[in-house]
Amino acid sequence: MTEDNRLRLLSLAKALGKKFDMSTFDKRLFLQKITYLAQETGMHFGFHFGWYVHGPYSPTLTKDAFELEDLLKSAGSCNVDLPKVHLDSSKVQILKNILNEIDQKREETEYWLELLASVHFLCKHAYPKAKDDNEVTKRLEALKPGQYNPDMIKNAFELLQKYGLI
Repeated sequence: MTEDNRLRLLSLAKALGKKFDMSTFDKRLFLQKITYLAQETGMHFGFHFGWYVHGPYSPTLTKDAFELEDLLKSAGSCNVDLPKVHLDSSKVQILKNILNEIDQKREETEYWLELLASVHFLCKHAYPKAKDDNEVTKRLEALKPGQYNPDMIKNAFELLQKYGLI
């Protein structure tokens, strides 16, 4: 089997100490946002993300993830090991650090990943790009009214700056 995005997704989950699981909306949201952030650190997945209800979203990622889930079920029933893909450990560490900081906030991981990915997208990929946390706050309040308070958005902006993502 050649290396492909499905194997990269599996390797990313394992590197982060997570089980690959598409069974709930929160687990699919986690996968979308952590993959978006992973790709933004420079890991090569090749997914295109556009803006959707919960921030950056890739339909191709969803398709590949469900295919991987089916592949894992088939491989498990046949007792086959899938090849591992090497991921840049320094980039994986950035994601682990971000997840640890979210854990310290005692907030829902998926909620914060959605916020981080949304802030990042508005700063890096939206047109026009948001220039600072005040502009991001105004846009998020328009796009997702009442979902995030200004302090949370500022904290997300600063966390992304801390890890060199914006």
